[in-house]
Amino acid sequence: MAFLIFLQNFGTSIGIVLSNTAFAQTLTRTIPRYAPSVTEQAALQAGSAARAVRNLVVGHEDELNGVLLAYSESLRNVFYFLVAMAGFSAVLSLGMGWVDVRKKKDVAKTVEADDVIEETVDGKNAVGV
Repeated sequence: MAFLIFLQNFGTSIGIVLSNTAFAQTLTRTIPRYAPSVTEQAALQAGSAARAVRNLVVGHEDELNGVLLAYSESLRNVFYFLVAMAGFSAVLSLGMGWVDVRKKKDVAKTVEADDVIEETVDGKNAVGV
């Protein structure tokens, strides 16, 4: 069980790093194509805040659509990666098998309780083994 929790945390951390890399690489590749007046470094430093993205094109408002298109392509690639990771993990989970991890009841106590049978006979309790 601890190994599964470790794999969940490890997979999440690797996924975040790869998603960030895919976003940054796509953004630096598409910004010069759609908004030539915006530098790649400025786009990366702006982050994803709406005001910061709009401030990238001050004086060149006609390129705002290009900047937004570059950001949307970058996010699209991240979403593709996440869907692929979800599919991969779903296929991988099929090979894990079904294991009952609940605690088992104490069998000895259950057998003792089953041996003693109480029956009511004419208003009196009769104990039979």
